[in-house]
Amino acid sequence: MNPDDPVFNRKVLDLITVAHDYCLFMEKVDDYPIVDIRNYLHKVLPLLYLKGSLLPEIIPQNEEFSERFVLEEEWETLFNILKTKFGKTDLFFHIHPIDPQQDTIMKLSVSEYCADIYQDLKDFLFLYQKSTYTAKENAVFQCSELFKSHWGLRIAEMSAAIHKQIFVEKPAEDPYIESI
Repeated sequence: MNPDDPVFNRKVLDLITVAHDYCLFMEKVDDYPIVDIRNYLHKVLPLLYLKGSLLPEIIPQNEEFSERFVLEEEWETLFNILKTKFGKTDLFFHIHPIDPQQDTIMKLSVSEYCADIYQDLKDFLFLYQKSTYTAKENAVFQCSELFKSHWGLRIAEMSAAIHKQIFVEKPAEDPYIESI
């Protein structure tokens, strides 16, 4: 392993560490109360965003080695658990500027975004674990591209909603937040 090689770069290894932690948490999310889930997301989402933004630019030599691993059923299970946990606080509004002269208000789901991020990061981890250099190269490339087009945007949009739930709205079904 050459640390100067972008595939084994410290920034890639840092993302692997945080992504692994996020995926493990999501796989056990049913065991946690909503207050712990919110607090975890409040802390990990900015870290994931930072680590994703620091990934090195890699052009894979053979893009055919790119794979997806998380099944639709796994995504759906995580989404449903989170949706139940978040309840009424799952949906949030985001103003999305589609056209510079007109903003569009969109209704988005914390649960959907968390499941999407999980899927992209878990796929990255699985592909990176493969023994070939080409698989690792594709894992970093795919993760970087999905950060730019998918999970990075979801973190940016969702972070304000999580912040608001913890510090502003103080939902009635969350006794911990009410007592702050």
